[in-house]
Amino acid sequence: MRMVLEYSREDLDALQYAVIVEMWDYTVGSSSGRRTRLLFENSFTGDERATLKRYYTLFYDWYTRRGTPAAYKFEKMEDVYLIKRATNFFGTIEY
Repeated sequence: MRMVLEYSREDLDALQYAVIVEMWDYTVGSSSGRRTRLLFENSFTGDERATLKRYYTLFYDWYTRRGTPAAYKFEKMEDVYLIKRATNFFGTIEY
């Protein structure tokens, strides 16, 4: 049996995905320092980084173009935990 988690707009906003969008380029992109990139690489596995990249593109689209949808279905609870972990990580990076 597969469980699908449906998050409402309020639940999605509570995930604070905007923190990931705002800090992604500074932390992961070319504008970040070597130490910041290494911290990101050491904090997440390769699979987690790939999953975060996929969600970053989705979140970027929501944040800059379309707005938060009324509902979104997550296939895995692990993805929700990963997003929360990433939000905490990006929120602690000094800009």
